[in-house]
Amino acid sequence: MMGLIILLLFVFVLIVLGINLVIARKFEDIAFKKGYDSSVHSFAMCFWLGIIGCLYVIALPDLNVRLISDSNSRHTIKDSTATSSVARYAYDAQPNSVDTNADIIDEEKLYNSLVAKAEKFKDTFYDRDYRIRTYESIIKNMEILANKNYKDSSAKMQEYTNHLNLLKAKKIK
Repeated sequence: MMGLIILLLFVFVLIVLGINLVIARKFEDIAFKKGYDSSVHSFAMCFWLGIIGCLYVIALPDLNVRLISDSNSRHTIKDSTATSSVARYAYDAQPNSVDTNADIIDEEKLYNSLVAKAEKFKDTFYDRDYRIRTYESIIKNMEILANKNYKDSSAKMQEYTNHLNLLKAKKIK
């Protein structure tokens, strides 16, 4: 009888961990869709902290919407470390400033970070789904630069789109 109780308890724990794993994966996808990479540790927070980790992901601001909504106004790029997400180069609108040199420098920083991130993930050992989400984020950000006709951002965006399509079609690993 005691062995049956232990077995049922073990099965219950496995089921709870499985459900928690699925929920944590879904919330990690939500964080990626909001423009964040693994630097926000959304999977670990949701898996180990449960509902508190899920609330953390829900509270994260959507960086992609912020980039698109601010793309037609004066922009500056936030400072960021090399390990943070490309999407963290989110724009802050500053309508009172007319310094066009800052725009050029900011666009240069964004462009260089996007190209570096894309090259890093081109042939890498990272999970294919993670690379797909990263390329989708890079393409969204590169589109903003392409709309401003910045350097060869349109050509780079097309190159990364082609690479993304190959990844999705499983023609490359």
